[in-house]
Amino acid sequence: MKLALGTAQLGTDYGIQGNGKPDPKEARKLLDAALELGISLFDTAADYGDAEVLLGDYLAKSGARDSARVVTKLRQGVLDGVPEKKYEAVLEQNIEQSMHRLKSDRLDGLLFHNAEYVFRTPAVEALIGEKYRGAVNRVGVSVYAPAEAEAALAYDGLDVIEVPYNVLDRRLDRSGFFRRARERGMTIFARSSLLQGLLTMPPERLPDFMGFAAPYVAQFQELCGEVSLSPLECAAGFAAAHPYIDYLIFGADSVKQLEEYARAARKGMDPEAYRLIFSEFQDVPERVVTPFLWRK
Repeated sequence: MKLALGTAQLGTDYGIQGNGKPDPKEARKLLDAALELGISLFDTAADYGDAEVLLGDYLAKSGARDSARVVTKLRQGVLDGVPEKKYEAVLEQNIEQSMHRLKSDRLDGLLFHNAEYVFRTPAVEALIGEKYRGAVNRVGVSVYAPAEAEAALAYDGLDVIEVPYNVLDRRLDRSGFFRRARERGMTIFARSSLLQGLLTMPPERLPDFMGFAAPYVAQFQELCGEVSLSPLECAAGFAAAHPYIDYLIFGADSVKQLEEYARAARKGMDPEAYRLIFSEFQDVPERVVTPFLWRK
């Protein structure tokens, strides 16, 4: 497992306990720190505010572009309302725009941000076709639900899949998805190991609208105490220990946060502690593990 830095927090206010996006100077320090820690893969998106521009400027000025890899996502709804015959032209236009913002003549990875496109074969085929144009090395999709992940496995030309995974969200473990994706040769990126910060918040400090999640957070943090780990060490270490995850994406809005997460993920987890935690949280309600349902 390797670490990848997510850049949503560099361009937008993100997460349930985020401190707001850092100013450009602090963002550059954060990117410096990531490279110093050996983190050279960056996950970004056209919809992450000015994250692509900030990252592109940094990599160009720092001279790190050749050693760093960037995976970006197309803007959400990029093909909505577009006739199939124009898919290729629209994708190419959006790729050119991302490359311009990133100051790069190639993209290491390009993902659909709309997971529902995996159910539209012509859309996926158009994305796969972009690999052969030469501007994109690998293509894939960022998904939210197990059905979307399963649908992605049907396309031999998809190289990368980004999935949510954390100690409470074990849906893809139960379905056997990870093993089948590995057998297919897909690179697996996992995000949301802290569930947007929920897992490290004291349960009593959760907003009123998150009261339904408090029992699960409390139970998780009690287990962390039993295995002598902090909630951060437990959540990051659990996801990092997964045998099929290739890259663990995490975000930070300060150098301190970045260093703490990297240290926690790399600390490792005792096999007995891992088995104990793995045996719990087998069927957590979807509302708890799906951030866009939290306020509904």
